[in-house]
Amino acid sequence: RSAMMPHSTEPTVVPASAPVYIAIDSDTDSAQWHTLEELSLHFPDRKGAIDSLEGQLRAGGLDFEQDVQPALGREVDVTWLDLDGGGSNAVVLVQPDDEDALDRLIEKSAEDRPDDRLYAGEVGGWHVIAERQALVDRFVRESEAAEEKLADDGAYQKAMGAVSEESLVKAYVGGRQVMDAIRLQGGQQAGDVLEI
Repeated sequence: RSAMMPHSTEPTVVPASAPVYIAIDSDTDSAQWHTLEELSLHFPDRKGAIDSLEGQLRAGGLDFEQDVQPALGREVDVTWLDLDGGGSNAVVLVQPDDEDALDRLIEKSAEDRPDDRLYAGEVGGWHVIAERQALVDRFVRESEAAEEKLADDGAYQKAMGAVSEESLVKAYVGGRQVMDAIRLQGGQQAGDVLEI
């Protein structure tokens, strides 16, 4: 089965409370990727790096074009639910071109790394992937309960408006959320120092 919904490039399921959001263009047919590929030709160990990556995938019984790329779709988003636990509370969001390919990747992770496997869920047309089922469930719950999404947040819109549409990677850090986390960790004085 293939994904039937149109791909969205806006964080329509990410709560506005998310402290960090990163969007990565994973469409290797895009002009940005072609430019990156042309630039990479000037790096002396380019072939070695590609061969190493392909070898690792093959060792796991995977092919990038057949198994990985369709599972990712055209964009891979990473968002943090909070900054607790050393930044470990993050999920990956994808809209795969082939949902069966994503299912196979998740199943393969469970077979190959049962103690370090991936878990998945869905919300608002996005597939949510994380290293713990509790993180997937929490993100789905917070997404459904959020009155405001990051895509509607004025600070986010202003920040993203200043970034080229052709960027391979776009990142947003919520200043208020980060300052709140710093104050929780280091007290009011730590926040005051950073605001000077």
